[in-house]
Amino acid sequence: MINDRFVIQAVPDFSIYDDELLYTLKPGRFNFKNREFNNSFQVNSLGMRDDENSLQFPEIIACGDSYTMGWGVSQNESFPEIIEHKIKKRVLNTGISTYGTVREILSLKGLKTDSLKYLIIQYSDNDFEENRDYIRNNFSLKITSKVEFEALCNKHVKNQNYFPFKHIIFFPKIIAKWIIGKPVGVFDAGKSVVVLSEQKAFLQIINQAKFLPENIKIIVFNLDYRKSKADFIPLLIKELENFPELKKKMILIDFSKSLNDNHFYILDDHLNSKGHLFIAESIIHQLK
Repeated sequence: MINDRFVIQAVPDFSIYDDELLYTLKPGRFNFKNREFNNSFQVNSLGMRDDENSLQFPEIIACGDSYTMGWGVSQNESFPEIIEHKIKKRVLNTGISTYGTVREILSLKGLKTDSLKYLIIQYSDNDFEENRDYIRNNFSLKITSKVEFEALCNKHVKNQNYFPFKHIIFFPKIIAKWIIGKPVGVFDAGKSVVVLSEQKAFLQIINQAKFLPENIKIIVFNLDYRKSKADFIPLLIKELENFPELKKKMILIDFSKSLNDNHFYILDDHLNSKGHLFIAESIIHQLK
């Protein structure tokens, strides 16, 4: 993740700084590749991996991070595009790598949502830090400066450059972490006192999105690091008892027992085309 994989939001050719969301995808066309894939991206004027037409009164909007964006698959293989093709409804894919629930919802402001019927939200474990800090900061998002962001991007690109014996130096460290049980490609998170659950933080942020139409249905599921966490949906069901209005409109999908290794890449921890198809078909079943 640090030394052998390009991260799309940290490459200047693929992303641009945004003073409200930190970054969006860079409008236009580009190819994003790593060891197991090489995919073309078409990015609209709002920095989302979709065409301009999808911005015009979509009936379904898909929110999420790199899993929703379609990291590792062709544009027409991402689950929002599959849903659009199969049910013949206008679907907008707003997923952007590492966005937490806060930025996923904020990115919807200003969209033409008059025709919106369904909001799909793909939750990820790493959403919690962003969500928690946003709530602690009186529902305000702190954004890294442009100078700091560009410095991080330049460092990331520099780390990907090859030099003799690079893999001999770095791979033993990765293998050692694997052997002792630490997930490969996961950054160490700082320890902190948790004063609210990730489910409560998630629901509080959704509850703040008063700009969305009141009569929509919200489909929620969890995807993170080659798995769907087994306790996320059961705990969310429990927490929803404290949010009766959201409970009426939420449809929850639990993938913890149905996703397997066949749905993910071998090296990369993202969904392959089979995984996206499986997710799409499960959501379509709920839509019907």
